[in-house]
Amino acid sequence: MLVTDFLGPVWDILGNVFLTMFSYWWAIAPVILFLVVFDMFKDYKKSIYLSNLKWIMLELKLPRESKRSPLAMEQIFAALHSAPGGVRKKWVEGFWKGKVGDWFSLELVSMGGEIHFFIRTLEAHRNLVESSIYAQFPEAEIYLADDYMAAYPDTLPDDKTDIAVGEFTLEKPDAYPIRTYVDFEEKNPGKDEYQRIDPLASLVEGMSLLGPGECLALQILIQSKKGEDWVKDSQKVIDKLTGKKEEVKKNIFNVFFDFIDSLFGAGGKDDKKADEFSSMKLTPGKLEALKAIERNITKLGFKSTLRMVYISPVETFNKSRPAVISGTLKQFSSLSLNGFKKISADFDWVFKKSREYNHKVELYKGYKKRKFLDKSYVLNTEELASIFHIPDVGVKTATLPRIEAKKGEAPADLPI
Repeated sequence: MLVTDFLGPVWDILGNVFLTMFSYWWAIAPVILFLVVFDMFKDYKKSIYLSNLKWIMLELKLPRESKRSPLAMEQIFAALHSAPGGVRKKWVEGFWKGKVGDWFSLELVSMGGEIHFFIRTLEAHRNLVESSIYAQFPEAEIYLADDYMAAYPDTLPDDKTDIAVGEFTLEKPDAYPIRTYVDFEEKNPGKDEYQRIDPLASLVEGMSLLGPGECLALQILIQSKKGEDWVKDSQKVIDKLTGKKEEVKKNIFNVFFDFIDSLFGAGGKDDKKADEFSSMKLTPGKLEALKAIERNITKLGFKSTLRMVYISPVETFNKSRPAVISGTLKQFSSLSLNGFKKISADFDWVFKKSREYNHKVELYKGYKKRKFLDKSYVLNTEELASIFHIPDVGVKTATLPRIEAKKGEAPADLPI
């Protein structure tokens, strides 16, 4: 068959489709116009709502002798989960008011080698954040700070300043957990105590090496995940691991074919037995993954986004700096479970430089505006506490500021 013999009927079909659309433009155009106006109105309302939010930046000063494990930070995230993360009445609040769920931004920042722990939150949640932290770390101190990103222009890079920006996603579905702080603990020989290896030690050490004018930051956006949506999605992964067939929604055709199968002895009990038998044949690796997934979904989840930014004067720009964050995140990867990977964007030779520049600018704006990824993922409290927590007292870096003096109340009999 010649190519022209095949393309002829195709062009005829396409021609008829376009002719039909042109003939009934008066019916199609209003629908398209309605959808465009609908999206524009929704984005307009959302922009107004976001512009009226009052954000504050809280800086956390670390206690000098912190011997608590990341479990304490996990309790803090469990408390933050009470913040409204969704919209109850999506049509009224979401569409007409443009409302979105509240979120937090956890940021570990090095400015010229000096390390800071920031939590960006809505002013309405300040008491929730402070009380949650003080409950676990009474000796910590929390200060109101300026947004460090306000010192940089809205668009970078430029002639004087260069940047490196990266966004991270999970390698596998949300159901598979990453390695957590529990996996970084080992029992001391001959003792009943556990030796903790802080996964943030390498990140803090690498950040301390930055020079004047350099900024390296890890940003973690979190929004409490309400309901059981992600649990249901995780159950699909569990069913796939165990070989259980996905349930098909019943309709009149399914009922008819099920009836026919039952007459001839097919399906039914045999399918159930097959599912049970396949679940008994799990390999040790799949069995461990199944246990990890089931444990993962028992904890509170957050819609999450991880990204990083490195900002430096052009003359001192160091391409190896971002590897400090990428290398740290690799510690949480497991071949049998999950891990982080950098989202890559490949551009062909057509307008390559301009497209790469525009892409970098958009990533930078996303970081500065604390914008969630279009395809965010779910991390539970244990996973978040592993990535963002107060380093153990064993992490001793000169540029990691800790509280030198302990505050106390004045004596009751002190004369005034």
